Amino acid sequence: MCNFRLLGAIGFEATVKVLDFDSQHITNTVWACAVLLVQNGPLFFSVSSSFVRVVDCASPQDLANTAWSCAMLLLNDAPLLYSISPYAIWRSSEFKPREMSNTAWAYAKLLLCDVPLLAAISEASQQNISESDFQNLSNTAWAFAKLPVLDDTFMPSIASSAIPKMSGANAQGISNTAWAFAAIKLENDPLLHSLSAKVLHIIF
Repeated sequence: MCNFRLLGAIGFEATVKVLDFDSQHITNTVWACAVLLVQNGPLFFSVSSSFVRVVDCASPQDLANTAWSCAMLLLNDAPLLYSISPYAIWRSSEFKPREMSNTAWAYAKLLLCDVPLLAAISEASQQNISESDFQNLSNTAWAFAKLPVLDDTFMPSIASSAIPKMSGANAQGISNTAWAFAAIKLENDPLLHSLSAKVLHIIF
């Protein structure tokens, strides 16, 4: 149950004291709003401006969660997202698989085609792709197909890594993965056979 009165009070206090927030405080605030799907214009404007001020101190998790929160609330805050991008590129080797996939998903959801950022995500993701679960792979494939950013090596790598992890796939992940490869017209028979088998297993 969402207590809007409480959230309103928290939002007001946060707006007043936002200059005292560090990057994690800001990220936690917008993440909470995103999870609850609560849009608070004055609060978001304040924390957005403040995050740009402290972005150089943000952790990979802060960067990824802030971008994800913008996408969940459909807030295409270009100054904020473009301030995140260079630091995400700089620290891409430190990102965990979920943080990389969430960042790619967020920019794609908002149709913000940041080619240097996506190139960095592609390179970093391929280095530790074995650590990604099916949802991370599915979200990343969807993001790269949505924009679209053609990557001749990354998408086949996603396919190869997704097949042995098919047991962890849900219906949305399966459909997003199938859509992604169809959208960029990339045929991968082993992946399609694996997706089909998983669909039949779910149905029957």
